[in-house]
Amino acid sequence: MAYLNVRQRRIEAKIAYVGPATAGKGTNLERLRGTVSDPRIGKIESPGDGASNLVSLTWQPPESGRFRDCDVHVQVVAHHGAFGREAFEALDDADGVVVVVDAHPSAQERNRISFDAVRTALERVDRADVPVLLQINKTDLPEALAAEDIALGLGAEGARHVVAAAAQGRGVVETLDAALNEVLAALRAEAEPDDERAPDTNRPPKSVSPNDSAHPLLAALRQVLRETVREHVDELETRRTARLQASLVRIEQRLAAVEARSVVLSTQLETLHRSSQADELHALHMEVRDAFAEAGARSNALRSRIDEIAEKLRKQKTGWFT
Repeated sequence: MAYLNVRQRRIEAKIAYVGPATAGKGTNLERLRGTVSDPRIGKIESPGDGASNLVSLTWQPPESGRFRDCDVHVQVVAHHGAFGREAFEALDDADGVVVVVDAHPSAQERNRISFDAVRTALERVDRADVPVLLQINKTDLPEALAAEDIALGLGAEGARHVVAAAAQGRGVVETLDAALNEVLAALRAEAEPDDERAPDTNRPPKSVSPNDSAHPLLAALRQVLRETVREHVDELETRRTARLQASLVRIEQRLAAVEARSVVLSTQLETLHRSSQADELHALHMEVRDAFAEAGARSNALRSRIDEIAEKLRKQKTGWFT
């Protein structure tokens, strides 16, 4: 599925080479890897295929291959051997398909089986409108059939085809260039408003839903929206985390200040408490001293009164005996 890389302003597409065994799929990619002088081919990078049963390369077409002021990067993949699981893997999310068939008469049944399998696989995932290009390879063989007869036998007489001899390097670049043109034409058709498109009376109307995976530009725009929303969410999450961390730091600082203030207040309260106890003891001491002083004064007064009474009684007693 074509993907719009907003940051690098480029369309990223995928073209799959499929077909029967020994038709020349791998030969096409090997020739493309070795092509460095053709101005139509642009830049080719060959990533390692690893343990996968698919071979691949990345192709950046020249300026003529730009789309709407965007560069175009194409991942070109091909499967090994006969049409099987690896072929379905190659077709996954492909924006264009090149079916490589063998022009030798003995290969026509294998060609038909592979071509029918491609159409069935695309229809099964509702992607029958993916551009399919037919490469009729090995036309340099003396016994090679005519390209028109091969296309007719496949039921693809109306399909665009390229005549090639990949082992000799003929038709290899032309095939890839034609496949890319088909992909870009499909993208332009999807980008045109409905009222600007030429009516196609031979094509049945197709209902379009927001989740229709057969529309590369809609899928690309949805991908852009998803990434934009994800970036904004990540940015908001980062900002929120930073604010929370700053708030936690401020709270910890305030708690430390409150704790320090609490220690100071506790010391002051203890001092005040001790001072209050000393004042109370001093007041009690003064009260007790005053009480003792008053008791002493009363005791002295009582003692004087007793002395006076005793003196009077002594005088009276002396008079009794005289």
